[in-house]
Amino acid sequence: LVLSDRSLLTKGKDFAVLSNRTWRLADLGAKHMLLREGIGWGNMPLPMVQEDLESGRLVQLNIPEYKSGQYTFDVIYRTDLPPGPAARWLIDRFVQQGSVLDSAA
Repeated sequence: LVLSDRSLLTKGKDFAVLSNRTWRLADLGAKHMLLREGIGWGNMPLPMVQEDLESGRLVQLNIPEYKSGQYTFDVIYRTDLPPGPAARWLIDRFVQQGSVLDSAA
């Protein structure tokens, strides 16, 4: 099960897709429901499925081609136009949340 972006920005591109047979969905909640019903497999945000993993409703697959299971973010901005207060807050928030997830792993 592959979450799809409806915009033209990612048309024809796949990210972390390891199969050539896919069902595409544009709704993460629908993907979660299908996974819980035993239909297909795919990546999900850990906070969304943590309870399902702990209860045994879902299991984490060990796929050699997909080692980390984590996505990284990069912040890119012009050096002559650094982020303002709101953007700086958002960047700091992403860094903090990433640190929490790293320490939990």
